[in-house]
Amino acid sequence: MFFGLVITNVQAQNYLSPFSKFGLGEQMPSSYSAQRAMGDVSIAFGDENLISATNPASYSNLTSLVFETAANAYFYQVSSSSDQFSNKDYRLPYFAFALPLDKKIGWGFSFGLRQESKIGYLFQQSYASPISYNEIYEGSGGYSKFYLGTSIRIIKNLSFGVNVGYYFGTQQINQRIDFDSVSPVSTHRDVYTNIGNLSFDFGLQYKIKTGEKSALQFGLTTTLPGSFSAHQDLYYNSFVTINGTNYVADSILKTLQASGKVIMPATYGFGVQWKNEKWLISADYKMQTWSDFRFFDRNDSLHNLSSVGVGLQYSPAGNDIYARFTERIKYRIGFRYTQTYYNINNTQPVDMRLTFGVGLPIVKSGSAVNLSFELGQLGDISKNSIRQRYMGVTVGFHLFDDNWFRKRFID
Repeated sequence: MFFGLVITNVQAQNYLSPFSKFGLGEQMPSSYSAQRAMGDVSIAFGDENLISATNPASYSNLTSLVFETAANAYFYQVSSSSDQFSNKDYRLPYFAFALPLDKKIGWGFSFGLRQESKIGYLFQQSYASPISYNEIYEGSGGYSKFYLGTSIRIIKNLSFGVNVGYYFGTQQINQRIDFDSVSPVSTHRDVYTNIGNLSFDFGLQYKIKTGEKSALQFGLTTTLPGSFSAHQDLYYNSFVTINGTNYVADSILKTLQASGKVIMPATYGFGVQWKNEKWLISADYKMQTWSDFRFFDRNDSLHNLSSVGVGLQYSPAGNDIYARFTERIKYRIGFRYTQTYYNINNTQPVDMRLTFGVGLPIVKSGSAVNLSFELGQLGDISKNSIRQRYMGVTVGFHLFDDNWFRKRFID
């Protein structure tokens, strides 16, 4: 698929990324703030006060109530061989609750909402022959997922979990042809697409003790491929511009609530984690079958995605909540390498990012404010004709109430 780009030299006010043209938009990281500072590793992640955003089996480890939320600032620069622009975007990426229903049998429960993707792009191409006109493509919107999940310990050290999610959102695509040099008439094609459907995520986690205070944990995850129901409203109008204002000259075509299907890719993941009192080392691999994706019979000739991440965490005081504040800070660093699913000039852009951060403890508890930072590059001008360099800052709030299920005794 040929991918041409002309970046308009304007100060962008909204989220704009040429990569969000593909699939259902630019995919948001699915990990929480602590894991995001460690290269987004999350498949084998999880213990008594931490849950994984991608592996529902992690709910079985919980000993008390957990709440996760965050705010994210995303700064980026998009460049082509001829132009570039810088922009920023602010996000509230997720919130999640999790709690144990029965600690003896390892039965846990969670629910939450997270942003799955964002859409924002603007392409413009000018033509001079046989007549002069401009062709503009613009897209906006995005998708989110609300989920309910549960997990249970099948046998000692082996947990199984499932999330049932509701995937929903909308996108708007506008195509405009302006004949400014010939007449004040232009044509607009506007397409509004709505999706709302169930999705299913499954996970396994298995723990092996490697010492008195250390353990090795493995994780497996899969998201089933899905055929989502979708509806489109199509408007095809011609406009006339008078004194800078557009007026509908003729309604060429209008189709409302046209039904269609969106075929979603399957996701497979494997992770491993080793942890003792002070150190945590984790790595995972993820693959998505985006070559199977269809959007009303359109597939964008997408590639399958493959991604590998590694992360490290160091806690000087381990789990001692009574140690000095500076000793209870958790230090994190990670790296992720992704062969994306985009198809740009018949090449597959690479996304590489370095991540790091700290977990700042809140009073004498397992709660923390997690700060994470990421520096990355998506695409390459020489290979893909387009490059996006970015920096992300996430402030996450991890609340763990270890007194929630503690029995009180009165002497």
